[in-house]
Amino acid sequence: MMKSRFGKTRERQRGNALLEAGLMAPVMFLLLSAVIDFGRAFYYTDMAASAARAGAQYGIQSPANFNNYVGMEIAALNDANASCTSGGSSVSCDPTQSSQQTYVGSNMTFSTTASSYCKDTSGKAVACASGDVRGYVKVMTSITYNLLLPWPGLPNPLRIGGAAIMRTQ
Repeated sequence: MMKSRFGKTRERQRGNALLEAGLMAPVMFLLLSAVIDFGRAFYYTDMAASAARAGAQYGIQSPANFNNYVGMEIAALNDANASCTSGGSSVSCDPTQSSQQTYVGSNMTFSTTASSYCKDTSGKAVACASGDVRGYVKVMTSITYNLLLPWPGLPNPLRIGGAAIMRTQ
Protein backbone atom coordinates (compact mmCIF):
# COMPACT_ATOMS: atom_id res chain seq x y z
CA MET A 1 0.00 0.00 0.00
CA MET A 2 1.32 3.41 -0.97
CA LYS A 3 1.29 6.37 1.34
CA SER A 4 -0.20 9.44 -0.13
CA ARG A 5 1.82 12.55 -0.62
CA PHE A 6 -0.28 14.38 1.99
CA GLY A 7 0.45 11.76 4.65
CA LYS A 8 4.22 12.35 4.46
CA THR A 9 3.73 16.09 4.75
CA ARG A 10 1.50 15.64 7.75
CA GLU A 11 4.14 13.48 9.49
CA ARG A 12 6.83 16.11 8.93
CA GLN A 13 4.62 18.87 10.39
CA ARG A 14 3.73 17.03 13.58
CA GLY A 15 4.45 19.27 16.60
CA ASN A 16 4.82 22.50 14.62
CA ALA A 17 1.73 24.03 16.21
CA LEU A 18 3.10 23.35 19.70
CA LEU A 19 6.48 24.82 18.79
CA GLU A 20 4.89 27.92 17.27
CA ALA A 21 2.67 28.40 20.31
CA GLY A 22 5.68 28.05 22.61
CA LEU A 23 7.61 30.66 20.66
CA MET A 24 4.74 33.13 20.47
CA ALA A 25 3.50 32.82 24.09
CA PRO A 26 6.15 35.15 25.61
CA VAL A 27 5.50 37.73 22.90
CA MET A 28 1.75 37.57 23.51
CA PHE A 29 2.22 37.90 27.29
CA LEU A 30 4.49 40.90 26.74
CA LEU A 31 1.88 42.55 24.52
CA LEU A 32 -0.85 41.79 27.06
CA SER A 33 1.16 43.33 29.90
CA ALA A 34 1.85 46.41 27.73
CA VAL A 35 -1.88 46.85 27.07
CA ILE A 36 -2.67 46.48 30.77
CA ASP A 37 0.14 48.83 31.88
CA PHE A 38 -0.64 51.60 29.42
CA GLY A 39 -4.38 51.23 29.97
CA ARG A 40 -3.89 51.72 33.70
CA ALA A 41 -1.59 54.69 33.06
CA PHE A 42 -4.27 56.35 30.91
CA TYR A 43 -6.87 55.62 33.60
CA TYR A 44 -4.76 57.30 36.28
CA THR A 45 -4.04 60.24 33.95
CA ASP A 46 -7.78 60.75 33.59
CA MET A 47 -8.19 60.42 37.36
CA ALA A 48 -5.55 63.09 38.01
CA ALA A 49 -7.12 65.48 35.49
CA SER A 50 -10.61 64.93 36.90
CA ALA A 51 -9.42 65.50 40.46
CA ALA A 52 -7.70 68.75 39.44
CA ARG A 53 -10.90 69.95 37.78
CA ALA A 54 -12.95 69.09 40.88
CA GLY A 55 -10.58 71.06 43.09
CA ALA A 56 -10.65 74.08 40.78
CA GLN A 57 -14.44 73.95 40.54
CA TYR A 58 -14.61 74.07 44.33
CA GLY A 59 -12.38 77.14 44.29
CA ILE A 60 -14.58 79.08 41.86
CA GLN A 61 -17.94 78.23 43.46
CA SER A 62 -17.92 81.31 45.67
CA PRO A 63 -15.60 84.21 46.49
CA ALA A 64 -15.08 82.70 49.96
CA ASN A 65 -13.40 79.65 48.37
CA PHE A 66 -10.89 81.71 46.33
CA ASN A 67 -8.15 81.38 48.98
CA ASN A 68 -9.42 78.15 50.55
CA TYR A 69 -6.56 75.96 49.34
CA VAL A 70 -7.27 73.17 51.80
CA GLY A 71 -10.89 73.00 50.60
CA MET A 72 -9.75 72.79 46.96
CA GLU A 73 -7.28 70.02 47.79
CA ILE A 74 -9.88 68.09 49.78
CA ALA A 75 -12.28 68.32 46.82
CA ALA A 76 -9.54 66.92 44.56
CA LEU A 77 -8.72 64.12 47.04
CA ASN A 78 -12.41 63.20 47.33
CA ASP A 79 -12.79 63.09 43.54
CA ALA A 80 -9.82 60.72 43.31
CA ASN A 81 -11.14 58.51 46.16
CA ALA A 82 -7.80 58.96 47.91
CA SER A 83 -7.16 57.50 51.36
CA CYS A 84 -4.42 57.63 53.97
CA THR A 85 -3.69 53.89 53.93
CA SER A 86 -2.94 51.32 51.27
CA GLY A 87 -2.38 47.69 52.16
CA GLY A 88 -0.02 47.59 55.10
CA SER A 89 1.56 51.00 54.52
CA SER A 90 0.20 54.39 55.43
CA VAL A 91 1.07 58.05 55.24
CA SER A 92 0.31 60.61 57.89
CA CYS A 93 -2.35 62.76 56.31
CA ASP A 94 -4.43 65.39 58.01
CA PRO A 95 -7.29 66.68 55.84
CA THR A 96 -7.06 70.08 57.51
CA GLN A 97 -3.51 70.61 56.24
CA SER A 98 -2.38 71.70 52.78
CA SER A 99 -0.23 69.68 50.32
CA GLN A 100 -1.00 66.23 51.72
CA GLN A 101 0.12 62.96 50.18
CA THR A 102 -2.38 60.09 50.07
CA TYR A 103 -2.96 56.79 48.28
CA VAL A 104 -5.25 56.07 45.31
CA GLY A 105 -4.31 52.45 44.76
CA SER A 106 -1.85 49.81 45.78
CA ASN A 107 1.14 51.91 46.88
CA MET A 108 0.38 54.65 44.35
CA THR A 109 0.73 58.04 45.99
CA PHE A 110 -1.51 60.97 45.13
CA SER A 111 -0.69 64.58 45.94
CA THR A 112 -2.39 67.85 45.16
CA THR A 113 -1.48 71.52 45.42
CA ALA A 114 -3.84 74.48 45.07
CA SER A 115 -3.11 78.16 44.52
CA SER A 116 -4.82 81.34 43.36
CA TYR A 117 -3.70 84.51 41.62
CA CYS A 118 -5.10 87.56 39.84
CA LYS A 119 -4.58 89.21 36.45
CA ASP A 120 -5.72 92.53 35.10
CA THR A 121 -7.67 92.94 31.84
CA SER A 122 -4.44 92.98 29.80
CA GLY A 123 -3.35 89.63 31.29
CA LYS A 124 -0.59 90.89 33.58
CA ALA A 125 -0.27 89.40 37.06
CA VAL A 126 -1.38 91.89 39.71
CA ALA A 127 -2.22 91.90 43.39
CA CYS A 128 -5.72 90.61 44.05
CA ALA A 129 -6.59 93.63 46.20
CA SER A 130 -6.42 96.06 43.27
CA GLY A 131 -9.50 97.25 41.34
CA ASP A 132 -10.46 95.63 38.03
CA VAL A 133 -8.89 92.14 38.32
CA ARG A 134 -9.81 88.61 37.37
CA GLY A 135 -9.15 85.88 39.89
CA TYR A 136 -7.86 82.44 38.87
CA VAL A 137 -7.51 79.22 40.83
CA LYS A 138 -4.98 76.57 39.92
CA VAL A 139 -4.98 72.98 41.15
CA MET A 140 -2.14 70.59 40.32
CA THR A 141 -2.40 66.85 40.99
CA SER A 142 0.22 64.14 40.77
CA ILE A 143 0.04 60.34 40.93
CA THR A 144 3.12 58.16 41.30
CA TYR A 145 2.27 55.04 39.29
CA ASN A 146 4.37 51.87 39.54
CA LEU A 147 4.50 50.03 36.21
CA LEU A 148 3.86 46.28 36.17
CA LEU A 149 6.98 45.73 34.05
CA PRO A 150 9.89 48.13 33.62
CA TRP A 151 9.65 49.39 30.04
CA PRO A 152 12.75 50.72 28.27
CA GLY A 153 12.63 54.50 28.02
CA LEU A 154 9.95 54.94 30.71
CA PRO A 155 10.83 55.83 34.30
CA ASN A 156 9.53 53.54 37.00
CA PRO A 157 7.67 54.80 39.00
CA LEU A 158 5.92 56.97 36.45
CA ARG A 159 4.72 60.39 37.62
CA ILE A 160 1.34 61.24 36.13
CA GLY A 161 -0.17 64.66 36.63
CA GLY A 162 -3.21 66.78 36.04
CA ALA A 163 -3.75 70.51 36.11
CA ALA A 164 -6.75 72.81 36.06
CA ILE A 165 -6.86 76.59 35.90
CA MET A 166 -10.26 78.28 36.13
CA ARG A 167 -11.32 81.90 36.32
CA THR A 168 -13.53 82.94 39.20
CA GLN A 169 -16.91 84.48 38.54
